[in-house]
Amino acid sequence: MCYFEPLQTGTAVELVDHYLDKFFGRPHSIFHPVTLRSLVGNGTLNKALLYAICAIGCKFSGNPDTRRQGSGLAAESKRLLQADLLNICLENIQACILIATLSVGHGDSASEALFFRIATAMAEIMRLNSPVSGGSVIDREIRRRVWWSLYMTDMWCISGLGLHSQLKDVQVKIELPINDRTFMSLHSEQVAIIGPVEHGIWAHLTTLVPLFGPIHNINRLIANGEIHNIELDQQVEQLAWSLEDWRQKLPIDAQMDQDNLRRQQKRGLGGLLISIHLAYHHYSTLLYFRYLEVQRPPSLTDRTYIARCKAHASSFSSLLRQSRQFKGCDVVYPNVGHMTTVSSSVLVHTLLYGDLDELETVRQELNANFEALIELTQYWPTTSAMIERLVVFQDMCLLSTEPGTHRLDGWMLRFLIEHSLDIEAKKMQVNPSIWNADLERMSSKAKELAEQGRYLNFRSL
Repeated sequence: MCYFEPLQTGTAVELVDHYLDKFFGRPHSIFHPVTLRSLVGNGTLNKALLYAICAIGCKFSGNPDTRRQGSGLAAESKRLLQADLLNICLENIQACILIATLSVGHGDSASEALFFRIATAMAEIMRLNSPVSGGSVIDREIRRRVWWSLYMTDMWCISGLGLHSQLKDVQVKIELPINDRTFMSLHSEQVAIIGPVEHGIWAHLTTLVPLFGPIHNINRLIANGEIHNIELDQQVEQLAWSLEDWRQKLPIDAQMDQDNLRRQQKRGLGGLLISIHLAYHHYSTLLYFRYLEVQRPPSLTDRTYIARCKAHASSFSSLLRQSRQFKGCDVVYPNVGHMTTVSSSVLVHTLLYGDLDELETVRQELNANFEALIELTQYWPTTSAMIERLVVFQDMCLLSTEPGTHRLDGWMLRFLIEHSLDIEAKKMQVNPSIWNADLERMSSKAKELAEQGRYLNFRSL
């Protein structure tokens, strides 16, 4: 067993600051920043939880020696948590969520599922989905936010791992999270909020999440061989309306425009604002993706959905680029890698088969996406696998016959909805006796398309 050297308080404070700066409100919202910093400063935070937070914070340190401590901190956090699993408490739920998040970033899908499941079971035992009247406002709000964080990660887990959702059909008994600015300004002894309770930006992400399950189910049916039919098209139409209704009903503080982004940036909520709109464009891209290659003469509706798919993939890329340009607006949690790969797959498809007047913009967007993916590999090793999946996706497109005859098979749709899908499985489906001929044809096709400005060699970027 490796010797683990406990963290000095100063180092712990620094790493917690990194975590809050890069993660607060993005993939989850499970802490009150001021309270968390106070617990770390006075040394009273549960050690398993502290080390999990710091294992994430390490990844964003400018000190190479500090970054190298991440794996040790994660391992020690997991060891301490496993020794204390019979202690069903909020801190252990928070630690489970963070260890699961670390597992996502390191491609450990089994641990990802396990620790999310444990956290969800503990939350059910603690009845986090039930209103409470006692305690401070901060305590009540953290309980609420932890449950909503689990609700959202449960939706992602079923997508990436093909597991049954534990919370999809649960009756929600608690209110949405309060306004994020109000939450951050609460003091420890406060027992009530004066005036009307408003919901903030993060609350609107929780109202978007229920649309993910139906979108996922439609793509799963298509991936499993279900043909296009009127019923599926009607479901898409309804979901398209629901997504647009969600966007149109956003209050001014949650809308995406340059003025509001700068306003939320000053409040420390710019990354959160970008995150909810990245999710919106990601969901929309997934909804319309299958229309890129409809196996029938395209109708007016088909063409509308194709245009929307391309527009959402482009908007995702634009927002991702802004997140890297605006200080404090970073979106660098593990799932961003998968979402960026999905956006890029649409852009690759457009590059290969789109109109000439689309090519310059698409190349710029692909390059911007790829720069973001390369940055993410510094923090999350699994991003390299995401890049490889994009390469395989492009290769599978090249193995098609001619533009216009390309068809999206079940694997390609599963590629979009399952972030843990084994890319080697697709390669193994190809008969080895014809693989060399396919490689030669692919190489020739890639050279031809590169001369036309329609091909990007991701491995050389």
